[in-house]
Amino acid sequence: MSTTLMMPTNDPQSMRYMGLGLGTPLPPPRVLGETRAYVPNISARLLRITQDQVSVYRIEAALNQAWIGFLAAWAEINDLMLVNPIIRGLRKHLKAGVKSYLNRLQVTPPTNIDPSRAALAEEISNDVRNAIENNADAPFTTLLDSHVECELRGGGLIEPSWKCFPAGTPNAGKWYWTGFRLIPQHYTRFDRFSGEIGLAASAFQYLGQPVSSFLPGTFIAVTPESAIPDFSKRGTYRSVLTDWFAMQNVTGWWQDDIERLGSPIVAATYDNDADRETVNAAIKEMGAQGGIAYRKGGDVKLVERSARTGPMGSAHNEFETTRVQRMSIAFLGAAQTIKIDANTGSQQSSDNMAEVADDVVADHWEHFFADVRRDLIQVYVGLNYGLENVDLTPIFGVDFEEAAEAGTTLDAYTKGGAIGVPVGEGFARKKLKWPAPGPGEKPLGVPVADPAVAETVAVGGGPKSLPAAPGDGTQTNK
Repeated sequence: MSTTLMMPTNDPQSMRYMGLGLGTPLPPPRVLGETRAYVPNISARLLRITQDQVSVYRIEAALNQAWIGFLAAWAEINDLMLVNPIIRGLRKHLKAGVKSYLNRLQVTPPTNIDPSRAALAEEISNDVRNAIENNADAPFTTLLDSHVECELRGGGLIEPSWKCFPAGTPNAGKWYWTGFRLIPQHYTRFDRFSGEIGLAASAFQYLGQPVSSFLPGTFIAVTPESAIPDFSKRGTYRSVLTDWFAMQNVTGWWQDDIERLGSPIVAATYDNDADRETVNAAIKEMGAQGGIAYRKGGDVKLVERSARTGPMGSAHNEFETTRVQRMSIAFLGAAQTIKIDANTGSQQSSDNMAEVADDVVADHWEHFFADVRRDLIQVYVGLNYGLENVDLTPIFGVDFEEAAEAGTTLDAYTKGGAIGVPVGEGFARKKLKWPAPGPGEKPLGVPVADPAVAETVAVGGGPKSLPAAPGDGTQTNK
């Protein structure tokens, strides 16, 4: 008698459920333009943990769940890590450093297109730039802040909200984004088989709806370090987890050390057992009374404790300082940033505090452009200019080069021209970051003797010849 092993129907999908990966879409895709509420319910609050509840076993359990794509428990630990003032400060410093380059954003049309479509590509590029720079309801700083947070956590979802101008308005029928919302990490899931990110209906739901099953433009998917197959090993917070947990333990030991060895002790001498009891009682009451009474002829004095080991006078303080430096490298790419060593010069400290490493900033911007262009800007172009023109979606970049010092640079260019090594105006403007005067703008520092000259200079033309004065016998060139 033979036995046949009966496999479940739709075996690959069943295996996905057995592996706690992402299953088939549960609710149908929502309509573009709707809003979604993420309000924790009573059961979701059961995931909340406090500082005293964190242990090696609890962290291990959260990482094991994150390995199979369930991030709710790991999200709660990430939130708890943000209570640490060092991590919170590094996080704010990083976000401020990345956002400081937003005013250098470059939006240019793609170059590898049919010349007959160049005008449309330029129009789309200008429209996208205007949507980015002049949308007070949904500033790009909010989107950039949320994107950096997703990268720190090892992945996440950002939900843009969309609206369409109603009929009868100047832009009737045109779509635009009205806000960006970071999805709580508790609702984020990863498919352990495909690596795709998805959304769960609740914090306790293991299965999530793949983001690809939603309408384009519903979510901006952020999946950094996707080359690492283990989801529990992605993100900056994960890289500083060991240091953060160690600092929590050391802080408790440090407080015990301060209480036990950081304060002077009372040393008293006595001649007999009766005096001993009297002195002990007086020492116990010393904290409340602020003084001590003892037998005449006795000896009572305060004895200072010896300094703790380590260059900074405390092994615990030295340990914390090195942890902070390690965290600074993970967040900012430099060690001397948040906590300044006593032996560090003020100028060096100021320089270190002022900047985030350029390679860290550039890496964040590179991922930001890829994700936002794919999931937001291409959708914007498709909605407003047609899917056939999505290939005209602009290219984004950031100018990381600092503007040259004007006085020294202009002097060098002038001297170079005098010896036969001239510099073009376009090159000089790029180095100095000086834009050319726009139509109708009055150029500064240009002597103008006639309104006609001012008009031609403002529009970029050369000055016309001045008309001759009456009776001087000269001829005007026109």
